[in-house]
Amino acid sequence: MDVTIDLSKKEQVSKITLGFLESHGSWIFLPTEVIVSFSNDGLSYNNKTIINVSDGKQNGTANRVEVESENLKILARYIKIEAINRGICPNWHPGAGGKTWLFSDEIIIE
Repeated sequence: MDVTIDLSKKEQVSKITLGFLESHGSWIFLPTEVIVSFSNDGLSYNNKTIINVSDGKQNGTANRVEVESENLKILARYIKIEAINRGICPNWHPGAGGKTWLFSDEIIIE
């Protein structure tokens, strides 16, 4: 997932929350990490923040997981968010070696 958000003007950003679905039975996995970076011109991005994401229980029930980056205190107009897909189902999964899905439902910027 690669999303760039234009806030229309420079804003103070203190927290970013992203929602993801995890449903191993449907081959939907959480991202391995989320990378957030900021820009004032939409061309050069800095203040990169990397959020490592852990999987839930193997073949557990489907659930929604929120990933957060707090205490940012960054003034920016553009926010770039990259959620890195696992890519292939792990060895323990019935679809081992098959391609995984990444589902996100919302991005909250405070």
